[in-house]
Amino acid sequence: MSKKTKEKGERIIEFRDHLDNDEILIQFPWLLECKFRDAVLGQNEETGKLIWYKGEWFEGTWEDGTWLSGTWHDGVWKSGFWQYGKWCNGDWRDGRWLSGTWHKGTWHSGLWQNGIWMDGTWKTGEWRNGTWKKGNQPRENRDRCEFYYGMKIKENMNRHFEEIGG
Repeated sequence: MSKKTKEKGERIIEFRDHLDNDEILIQFPWLLECKFRDAVLGQNEETGKLIWYKGEWFEGTWEDGTWLSGTWHDGVWKSGFWQYGKWCNGDWRDGRWLSGTWHKGTWHSGLWQNGIWMDGTWKTGEWRNGTWKKGNQPRENRDRCEFYYGMKIKENMNRHFEEIGG
């Protein structure tokens, strides 16, 4: 695979930050098990962790690193920083969400700092700021959740939450 390719639909279309195929095999073998396309990838020189600059993720397990932009269709997020992008579906296990749009999926744990929550299931974690449109929060997990900045939500009979006020 060349340093940069122009064909659409390739898994990796560009490497940055001195990352190459050999480093992927050594440092990030988990990436080889995942399905994605049009990815622009790099490596943080200080931490050695993967940087996802952009692309589309379809399935697989994200182990750790920084997601800067792109679309996440489905899969498992184990740890890392989400800077910005569109989350369509999947399981968020832990990490820090800085901004972006969450459409659906299950949030198991982690820190939500900002962004738009369209729908999905929130199991536990820490909410700092952002816009909550609607979603589910299992009753048994409510005492393990922390919501900040006066987020106002209402509950209907199915334990489904929607934003109220503005």
